[in-house]
Amino acid sequence: MTVGANEDWKSFVEKAASRLNIFQPFENIRVYNAQGIEIQSLTSLQNNDVAYLSTTDDGPSLVTDPFEEKPRESQISQVTSSSFGSVDRRHVDLEKGDVSQQKEASFSSRDQRIMATIRGNQRFKIALVVGFYFFISISLVLLNKIVLNGSEYSIPAPMFIVWFQLLVALVIIWLVSFLARWIPAFALIPPLEIDLQKAKQILPLTLCFIGMIVFNNLCLLYVHVSFYQIARSLTILFNIIFTYFLLSTKTSWPAVRACLIVVFGFSLGSLGEADFTWQGVVYGVISSVFVSLYSIYVKKALPLVGDNHWKLIAYNTVIAIPLLLPVMWIGGEFEIIANHPMIYDNFYWFTMFITGVMGYLLNIAIYLQIKTTSPLTHNLSGTVKACVQTMLSIWIWGNEITFLNGVGIFLVIAGSFLYSHVRNQEMNLKEKDKSRDDDRHSSSHSHSSSSSSSSTASSHSPHHRATKF
Repeated sequence: MTVGANEDWKSFVEKAASRLNIFQPFENIRVYNAQGIEIQSLTSLQNNDVAYLSTTDDGPSLVTDPFEEKPRESQISQVTSSSFGSVDRRHVDLEKGDVSQQKEASFSSRDQRIMATIRGNQRFKIALVVGFYFFISISLVLLNKIVLNGSEYSIPAPMFIVWFQLLVALVIIWLVSFLARWIPAFALIPPLEIDLQKAKQILPLTLCFIGMIVFNNLCLLYVHVSFYQIARSLTILFNIIFTYFLLSTKTSWPAVRACLIVVFGFSLGSLGEADFTWQGVVYGVISSVFVSLYSIYVKKALPLVGDNHWKLIAYNTVIAIPLLLPVMWIGGEFEIIANHPMIYDNFYWFTMFITGVMGYLLNIAIYLQIKTTSPLTHNLSGTVKACVQTMLSIWIWGNEITFLNGVGIFLVIAGSFLYSHVRNQEMNLKEKDKSRDDDRHSSSHSHSSSSSSSSTASSHSPHHRATKF
């Protein structure tokens, strides 16, 4: 596989991964040279004939021997040259233009011990990231319920809570981008820069964002946390509807059947809810509408910010803060806040600040979980998280669960799980079909290029040689 002179690094890695049947997002792929050193640009490949692709997050330079206090340099280099990537290491030969799969030589017992440790560390890392997502996501829902109407430290002002949380998030974004000048670990978050022209184009997405989080809180204000998952479960249904009407994309029957299970669970859960309120259900349905629209508009808005999710979060935050002020005024929340005794309580403001921090940390938790695992694992993790969240709410607030309500919760979670599984299978199938098409196209292109090269070589000097990368 040859490297074009102006080829983008991301495009090259994705093309190479596709040729090798590695179906992972670009962020999960690492590239190493023959010495096991990670490379991150096309210029780094110019003097190397072979590039190795791996989906291992921890590069070989991080390998150490847990059985010795200080591993020797020779030991590190020996392990590095034999243990990056998987046991079947795949590589693209940039000079010869072929793609092959190379069986790794047999490992010594020492190398096997170290590779087992690497795999163990990776499992621990995944468990840590998923646990972090569970903790942040569940804590945010429970804390939002506490500051809304779930305790004595509550003010029933859902839009004000959203506004304050966004204000805290904006301060964090500015602080992190400022500290990134001296602390490399913070360089993940780009500098806070707002372009007015881009902001106008991102405005429809921000309106969906505001609708999503405001109606989330309004739903939570009127329903128990145990019913919260059911009230917001129709997101899948609206995803199917909007992708058909807005993106002209049809959904397969297996996915539709999974969605019908969710709708049936929503109906049973609503009928069986002991403290049923139409306001909570309606707000939950509207929230589901905005969640679906938001996921569609994100795809349209991401190219405006160079496919950078952090920049998109910054734009949403900056635009949403002033837009929420008139909405709060129309909803009468300024008067509610001014006359409520809790505004003088330090613990209330401390809890509000924590919810703001948690709201921003949730973005980081989602990013880390998708990067460390996959979008499917994130979706399935969210489904399991909803189950844990429901059980916790029953334990904390003692919410009554009827038989129909329990069956509804089970069907919603099972249907969501099945929907995620079906969509993942369909995506994998599409990727494989695309890979086969690329291989056929590449093969025919290579054949025509070789024929053209032969005819060109016969009419030029025999000393003419191709440029080496």
